[in-house]
Amino acid sequence: ERCRLKDGQPKCVPSLVATCWGWGDPHYHTFDGLDFDFQGTCTYTMAESCGPDPTLVPFKVEAKNEVRGGVNSVSYVGLANVKVYEQLVTVRRREVGKVRVNGVTTLLPVTLEDGKVQVFQSGLSAVLETDFGLRVTYDWNWHLLIDLPSSYFRHTCGLCGN
Repeated sequence: ERCRLKDGQPKCVPSLVATCWGWGDPHYHTFDGLDFDFQGTCTYTMAESCGPDPTLVPFKVEAKNEVRGGVNSVSYVGLANVKVYEQLVTVRRREVGKVRVNGVTTLLPVTLEDGKVQVFQSGLSAVLETDFGLRVTYDWNWHLLIDLPSSYFRHTCGLCGN
């Protein structure tokens, strides 16, 4: 575990992290290493906490796919929604340097819920990090990455794996 003091209290998150990603037209790679391609132009649940464990903070990461270049058979990630701690953070394609917090366009960096959620720009990507180890990265174009600590093993639903 990685531990640090937060408001005088030790806060520990598991150092074992699984990564899921969606990119391109679109390809998916699940937390447990499965690769698949999935075409569609709806909003899809990538990863969501599910199961009865009360110690896990509920969260949901959605990706909306959109057709680009007029080719109906090819869709790309066009926005990412992250719902956590009663907040909705949306990162939209081409809105570089900004996110929408509960619908309001906001310049980065942003701190929410007394520091439990931080959103900032790193290179050419928006990065959302939570105090429990969820990290969502979207490059404002077509590449979405989700890092999730091992405490959520067997407690996720969505395209990233159950």
